[in-house]
Amino acid sequence: MGDGIANSLLFGIAALVPAVGLEIERGHALPAASLAWSVSRPFGPVTACSTARYSGDLYELRSLRATIEGGVVIRSRPWEYLRPGLRAIWHRTAWPLGVGAGLGTTLALMPEQQGAASVSPELLLHYGRCCGFGYGLLTLRADVFFPSRYPTTATASLGFAVW
Repeated sequence: MGDGIANSLLFGIAALVPAVGLEIERGHALPAASLAWSVSRPFGPVTACSTARYSGDLYELRSLRATIEGGVVIRSRPWEYLRPGLRAIWHRTAWPLGVGAGLGTTLALMPEQQGAASVSPELLLHYGRCCGFGYGLLTLRADVFFPSRYPTTATASLGFAVW
């Protein structure tokens, strides 16, 4: 029962608490703050597994994830974005750290512009007990927008993820 209560609590925290980050935009001297809420769905082959502490339930790590993230970049004129993408995480069972990479596109609603889309590769650092619920997730992302009149950005964010 302890695992179920802990997992429910972790799921609620991940749903409500945003990932907090800093974004550096080409042409701006100061970084901007960003807030993001991300949802991911694991799929693909099982690459690691562990058992729950109290119940003995088997948790499996599926290394591929489909993600969608909504967020806001806070500048003098804030702008919103939506970012669908794919991620792959490599996390060994006995290690507290995992690494990953991803690729997505950021669909941005920048002020006084009609919107923009980007190609956005990312690197990930996954911290937590392998295969269970709840991870710290550090994400480093670059957004190269097209058409090229939109600024290239780099973002570092830290948040909490369920899977």
